[in-house]
Amino acid sequence: MCNTRFPHGTHWSSSRSSLQWNDSSLRECAASYFYLARPEYSGIRFSRGFDAWALDEKAGISVQLTDNLVDHLRLVDNDTKVLVFHYASYLGAQLEPLSILPEGLADETLKSLALLFPEREFGPRSTKSKRAAWFREISRKSESMVDRRMTQLPKHSMYNNEVYTLDSYLFWNERLGILRDAYENYSQKNQIERMMSRTSKAQMYTFWIALMATVFFGFVQSIEGGWQIYRSYYP
Repeated sequence: MCNTRFPHGTHWSSSRSSLQWNDSSLRECAASYFYLARPEYSGIRFSRGFDAWALDEKAGISVQLTDNLVDHLRLVDNDTKVLVFHYASYLGAQLEPLSILPEGLADETLKSLALLFPEREFGPRSTKSKRAAWFREISRKSESMVDRRMTQLPKHSMYNNEVYTLDSYLFWNERLGILRDAYENYSQKNQIERMMSRTSKAQMYTFWIALMATVFFGFVQSIEGGWQIYRSYYP
């Protein structure tokens, strides 16, 4: 359950994280790790521009697909990379009553995939978009076969407001909140830099206008002064 990898090609490596499964049942082991906690982030919504591509291209957080559910949404490599569990088909199977996952975990994980990979931008009908091209690239780099169903989740569409409400995430609340903060902080930083850039340009324009005006009026005054001297000698 925690590592659902199907080896692909010659690539194989151990998971970054693991669960210690001792004498308890697999269901109890999963429940001991994935448990409902009081949300760290509340009253917050994701902006419509928030997705996996924006995290990479705008916030500088690269995305790596993983087959380890324990690592889902975990930031690694000094917070420069986020791991995303991609086996949506497995999660869909765990929606059944006899799921080994805690109730609600599979559905919430699918919802987080719909948030990061909305079907309108990453689905099969968006093959020519820059997001679709980006997704193909990270899929190519994946060490296992990527489950493309992660980009085809009609139930959790981008028009579902719950997907964009951080309060609705109970298992992944903290990790998603951290990602959201990183994205928003970068966006605000960019906005400030753009404002400063525009201010700097405006100040530069003002400087050159003032300089040209000073030179012009200085030239005019020089001509007037010369004319007055000439008139004093040749009245």
